Amino acid sequence: MISEACVSQARRFQTLEFTSVNWDTGVTVWLVGADDHVADGERTVNVTFSPEVSDSVVNASAAGVSSSSSSAVQPRGVTVLVVNEDDDVAAVVVDANFDEAVVSEFGPAVTFSISLASEPLYAVVVTCSSSKPRLG
Repeated sequence: MISEACVSQARRFQTLEFTSVNWDTGVTVWLVGADDHVADGERTVNVTFSPEVSDSVVNASAAGVSSSSSSAVQPRGVTVLVVNEDDDVAAVVVDANFDEAVVSEFGPAVTFSISLASEPLYAVVVTCSSSKPRLG
């Protein structure tokens, strides 16, 4: 898991292994934006693919085995720049079963709930006010 994106593969492995048999066969890899439920805007993510020569090749090369197959040349990696578009909105949500609230001076009260549309990074204080405080 990368902070703003997930990298996965069809078979759900964390690594890809290429050999002399499959070196030129592409493997499908998915890059999926992480839905963090925080309205944090677009985020740029660097995803790096770092190849490593297998231990057996490195060990053979270190032992002085002279063979073209034991050449421990480290392949270059590649970094892909990805922009994770944010689908979250910082907003107050009113959940009410009415379009317009009607109350009377003698009761009963009308109730509804208030929540946030996305997870806040810091505490959020919602202030309630009335355009006509003497009326309600």
